[in-house]
Amino acid sequence: MADDDAGEPLGIEASCLRAQANPASELAQASYFAEIMRNELVEARKTAKQAQRSWSKHRVNHDAEIPERVVRLKRRVREANRVLKALEKRFPSI
Repeated sequence: MADDDAGEPLGIEASCLRAQANPASELAQASYFAEIMRNELVEARKTAKQAQRSWSKHRVNHDAEIPERVVRLKRRVREANRVLKALEKRFPSI
């Protein structure tokens, strides 16, 4: 039986609780998600490189720290790469 948010029984059978994992659908979802991530990563890498080049070209002081926006962009790209690699490791055929 399914419960509501307060933990009270709803009096209905929740079929999703009995559902088993479907490897084919998991693979399809992973493949779809990976393709989206790859496309987004191409754009994110371009943006990060452009931001880095722009900052490098316009900086006056060569000892200046990289702006936080550039650091954040690079961090997001690294994290997205990490997630994509983990997905590819779990589903090698994608």
